[in-house]
Amino acid sequence: MWWTILPYVLVTVAVVVLPGFVVNFAAGLRPVQAVGYAPLASVGLISVAAIAADLVGVSWSALPVLVATAVVAVLAGLTRLLIARLTTTRAPARALDAASESAVWWRSSLGWTLGSLVIAATVLAIDGVRMLGTPTAFSQTYDNIYHLNAVRWIVDHGNGSSLTMNMLTGDGPSAFYPSAWHDLASLTLISMGSPEVTLGNNALILVVLALVWPVSCLLLVRAIFPPTPAVILGTGVLVASISAFPYLLLGFGVLFPNFLGLALLPAVMALAVSLLGLGHGESYDLFPTLVVGLVGMGGVALAHPNVALTMVSVVAPVMAFFWAARGIRDLRAGSLGALAAAARVAALVALLGLAYVLFRALHAPYDSLWWPVSRSVSHAVGEAVLLAPRDTPVPYLAAALTLAGCYAVLRHNRHWWLLGCHCAFVFLWVVVSAATVPDFRNFFGAPWYNDNFRLASLLPITAIPLAALGFEFVLGKVDDAVGARLSNGRPGWLSGALVGVGVLVLLVGTQVGNKQEMIAWVNDHYTVTPDSVLVDSDEYAVLQQVPEIVPPDGVIAVNPWNGSSMAYALTGRQTIFTHVQYPDDPDKQVLIDSLDEASTDAEVCQALSDLGVGWVLDFGNDRLINNEDRAFPGFEDLEESPGFVLRAESGTAALYEITACGLG
Repeated sequence: MWWTILPYVLVTVAVVVLPGFVVNFAAGLRPVQAVGYAPLASVGLISVAAIAADLVGVSWSALPVLVATAVVAVLAGLTRLLIARLTTTRAPARALDAASESAVWWRSSLGWTLGSLVIAATVLAIDGVRMLGTPTAFSQTYDNIYHLNAVRWIVDHGNGSSLTMNMLTGDGPSAFYPSAWHDLASLTLISMGSPEVTLGNNALILVVLALVWPVSCLLLVRAIFPPTPAVILGTGVLVASISAFPYLLLGFGVLFPNFLGLALLPAVMALAVSLLGLGHGESYDLFPTLVVGLVGMGGVALAHPNVALTMVSVVAPVMAFFWAARGIRDLRAGSLGALAAAARVAALVALLGLAYVLFRALHAPYDSLWWPVSRSVSHAVGEAVLLAPRDTPVPYLAAALTLAGCYAVLRHNRHWWLLGCHCAFVFLWVVVSAATVPDFRNFFGAPWYNDNFRLASLLPITAIPLAALGFEFVLGKVDDAVGARLSNGRPGWLSGALVGVGVLVLLVGTQVGNKQEMIAWVNDHYTVTPDSVLVDSDEYAVLQQVPEIVPPDGVIAVNPWNGSSMAYALTGRQTIFTHVQYPDDPDKQVLIDSLDEASTDAEVCQALSDLGVGWVLDFGNDRLINNEDRAFPGFEDLEESPGFVLRAESGTAALYEITACGLG
């Protein structure tokens, strides 16, 4: 059955990789680098192309993406050539690393990276399949009412602009909503000519989970550390070992925009590491770094602004602080001029000012922050140290290796910025989870709505490279200890054998046991059961009959709080509500209050006529999403009201045709 999603996965991979690769290569990255950073650039190109298409009145499809890709690639290529002409001495193209120039590929850093990616992609793809359960599964959560309907809306209306998401506002003023996720999913569906929203959305879940996330982490690790087998292969296992990300956001929310943005964040950090010279691994020329970084940051911002804010207002200031501090140290050592050192300090001050302004400008209003404090300070700190926030399963090996990595930073006096970023993420998590001073908590937590689920998912971003460093550090100590006990000297194969055994132990130790609890928890959120909180098995049975009964131009009255508004995403039939946050509308309010009086109330008939409604889904008012108490009195007595003819039924769920008012 899973083979049905394979074409969607392949098209999604093409969508995520090809546009970015073309631009990255034109900007001057080597082919392998261009592929690695392709998802980051592609998300930026696609989400901006969706905005541009709407501005010029072009329907959303692959065409605007092709045009945007061509324009940016040509501009980047011409600018690169111009810079080359104006530069008297051109630096040679950087190899992946020194070893790769002389070693065969399977023993080079590229070979280790490909092997690491295979491990990560395999584990994460299997986990993704197990979490979803079926190719057409959908999350039984509050936010998914919006997400799947938004994908359908973009396909139907040919408009993927984040600036004009009219599905939220109806006929009111256009609203901004970061739509990069929905642009990607809808582009796959439009390119395939497919209406299967769940398949398109689930294909994107699998691609981001098993490809974008591990590639992004590998880019960061390769930028920070020399690409040794232990670091690279360890990363391939570790990216699939911490429940806080990428698993948590696939179950909670469901927060697809944050999921996409955080999966891209390590790649952005890798570019910053190269730009500031903070790493000891792979680096890139200035021009392609700036091009990919700017395009990619646009994509991250349109995936979710709070992820871009995390980079600009949290990660970048920490990086800049250690960059400026190193400049002052180099000034004292005589290896850096006073002007250059002063420029670094000035850049840090300017960045701190920008970070503060953005932090204040982009936070949610304090009076809308309803997430409460949920644990004590000691509890929150303990969860952060164990990489088990929000009571997620404890990844014991990953947590221990992260602590070993922290010790290695202190021991070798390197990569302090990485430890600083990790401490910043821990600080934010603890403040939002446990701080009891409202103004203090609101200031630091408002950009994330005081929602510690979002901050919990930041911890693995820095924990994974620290754990990879810890893995190498521990293996190095074991190697030294074993070698010292061998009377005939250390054999050449010893280090390689220890890495192999270490990776195997790490793989087994992180993939069995309590991580499976998280997979089962997520799967529960994607499984249709008699007690599902959004669409239960009876309701789903009725929805499956809707396309056969309701004509393509039919409009259905629904109560969005009981899951019936999922009819739009799952069947393509129009519904009067596509999300619980619907705009005020007099006609819709009449139906909410008095639909069951259609045979006797002319005002109801007029509302039905104005909205074109001829059908109604009755999923009851007893079990509403998030246990809300939302009265829809006009929907409560339909089975006893004249003018409503039962067309489909399963348990307590029913589809009625409205024959009152002469509509039947």
